[in-house]
Amino acid sequence: MLRFNPTDVVQLLQDMVRVDTVTPTASGRADAEMPLAEALLELARIWGFSAEFRQVPGAAPNVLITHEVSPTAPWLLFDSHLDTVGVEGMTIDPFAAEVRDGRLYGRGACDTKGTGAAMLWALREVRGARSATQNIALLFSVREEHSQLGVRHFLAHDLPALGWRPAAVIVGEPTGMQVVAANNGFVKWKIRTTGVAVHSSTPHLGRNAVSDMARVSIALEENYINRIHAPHPLTGGGSCCITRISGGTQINVVPAHCVLDVNRRLAPGESADAELAQVEALLETLRQRDSALCVQQGEADIVTPLAADVNLPYAELTAATLTARGIPSQVTGAPYTTNGNHFGAADLVTIVLGPGDIAQAHTKDEWLSVAELTRGVAGYRALMEHSARNSPPV
Repeated sequence: MLRFNPTDVVQLLQDMVRVDTVTPTASGRADAEMPLAEALLELARIWGFSAEFRQVPGAAPNVLITHEVSPTAPWLLFDSHLDTVGVEGMTIDPFAAEVRDGRLYGRGACDTKGTGAAMLWALREVRGARSATQNIALLFSVREEHSQLGVRHFLAHDLPALGWRPAAVIVGEPTGMQVVAANNGFVKWKIRTTGVAVHSSTPHLGRNAVSDMARVSIALEENYINRIHAPHPLTGGGSCCITRISGGTQINVVPAHCVLDVNRRLAPGESADAELAQVEALLETLRQRDSALCVQQGEADIVTPLAADVNLPYAELTAATLTARGIPSQVTGAPYTTNGNHFGAADLVTIVLGPGDIAQAHTKDEWLSVAELTRGVAGYRALMEHSARNSPPV
């Protein structure tokens, strides 16, 4: 089993980056995060924290680390995911964790092992200084990059049995230490066309599912995607794109099946059901024009947007706290989706906050500056030490 013995937060992040935790859908390893989860669990216990695995069926476990200062104090829950995207096409060694010119390079350095290292190191500091004013929990969650499975399971099965409910949740993502109070959700689904396979020398005897899908995709672009107008003051607004089309079996067979993937980003206030209904109405129009067209929508994967309304008071308090500690911060929003969406859907006050720039996430030479990592530690520590009198209500 891996064992970490870092002397500073940079070494901790290097240790974490050197562990390959490419998300299971890309790596093919169902428990891809397990070695890192084990190492962090042991390290937290060595440092004197309560730490335990929280099992996730079919996956590596989440790791829950807690520091209780008082039975009556409110709880703050920090979350950072352990998995990363794949490493194909990277121009650096993804697991070397090299520090060069003030930057720490490697897959996950920015998204988002940097936030996890900063959170854990900040917790170590406040425990040593006995300066925490609130009970602190740190969740290292699994499978965020594909389905947010770890946090979904935690909210459905673990949180109700813990005996406490967080007054606020801080989700770690690279925001440049700006406080994200709202971010987009999504609805992802497939559209299928079905034709009749025949020999390619007699295409008129069959029905070409790929050609049908070509017409469907053009109709989607012209009559749905290009007409989306959903501006939002914090997230920028909703959007949609076709991300993949696949069909056919071989070059001399008219294809009987074709599948198209749609990725619709939902701004706060938008409804997945309403968007799916719009697309269904468009497909029905196409069916009426061509009675032989067989096109259907598949089951949708839906994550609701993180709305700002209930989060704004704590977001503003957080920005003020950071600014007072010399970390200039403002309340903003983001177009992407995070674990925060699920915490928000559970009616928890939630913000997204962390060191680094999303522009470096998922890149061929992913990196996080050492200065930004250190700033992350200071920022998270400030929230752990902030007066409980000004914390959000439980």
